[in-house]
Amino acid sequence: MSPLTPEQRDLVAANRGLVFCAVQRYRRPQDQNFDDLVQCGMLGLMDAVQHWDRRRPLAAYAAKCIYSSIAVGHRLYTRGTNSKFCPPLPAASIEFLMEQDV
Repeated sequence: MSPLTPEQRDLVAANRGLVFCAVQRYRRPQDQNFDDLVQCGMLGLMDAVQHWDRRRPLAAYAAKCIYSSIAVGHRLYTRGTNSKFCPPLPAASIEFLMEQDV
């Protein structure tokens, strides 16, 4: 994801209520932390702002991106990966990290 322009940052700030609305609809009591879902939703909102076609309404496109991002984060979380929202590392990467002196 490339850095946001000041105009895009303003759009994210103005539409962050969409994220909280989506999280409230998506969240179930057994789900992960509220903050984790908000983080996934904000990433979806930033992605939506960067790829938004200005001839169409932002809210409709952003809602789809937000829900998609929350769903992906939830799938990765429930799958039991090493990190909550990162896919598992390939075996070669794990071997390389184990060889390093920390």
